[in-house]
Amino acid sequence: MGFDANQAREWVNQNSAAVTIGSVVVLIFALAYLWIQNKAPSAPNRGVMQAYYFDVTTGEQFIYSGDELPPIVRENGNKAYKVYIFTCGECTNQTERFVGYYEGFTPDFKKKRQDAIESAKNAKPDGGPMPGGAIYFEEGLSAGRMLSADAKAWYASDAPEGIAINVALSKACETKGGRLRPCYPGVN
Repeated sequence: MGFDANQAREWVNQNSAAVTIGSVVVLIFALAYLWIQNKAPSAPNRGVMQAYYFDVTTGEQFIYSGDELPPIVRENGNKAYKVYIFTCGECTNQTERFVGYYEGFTPDFKKKRQDAIESAKNAKPDGGPMPGGAIYFEEGLSAGRMLSADAKAWYASDAPEGIAINVALSKACETKGGRLRPCYPGVN
């Protein structure tokens, strides 16, 4: 007993008024939904997203611009890597938060990205919005992306060890209950 297209076509032909009314009702609801979404106040321009970073020399975690590709060099001369914080509960509960992984990029990848941004700036003399995020993904994340579970041992994101870090993170909430969610500075 499967779907019979001929029977369906016959039913639609016999009930064309009901089908037309149903279609118009669905269209009205869809248009009303879109209108309400467009009338809702838009989020204020937040500017540059902030991110967590980890100073490998001092062990300090701090907040800095999310636009920077790690490692960054701090004012104190120390290297710092981006750290991704997660929870299986609520981000507002500091005791439930944990480090998912640390992220860094190779010097070659960072140079390619910076060169691409400079090239894009030169192509946009009007100062229009820069496609920084697009360049970041066009290059391919695995091209120079490095991951670490402890900010000491680093692995290419597409190496077996890098993949294992992501797999472990994906299973982090299986025993704790809840669902895995990222925590961002000032957003939660």
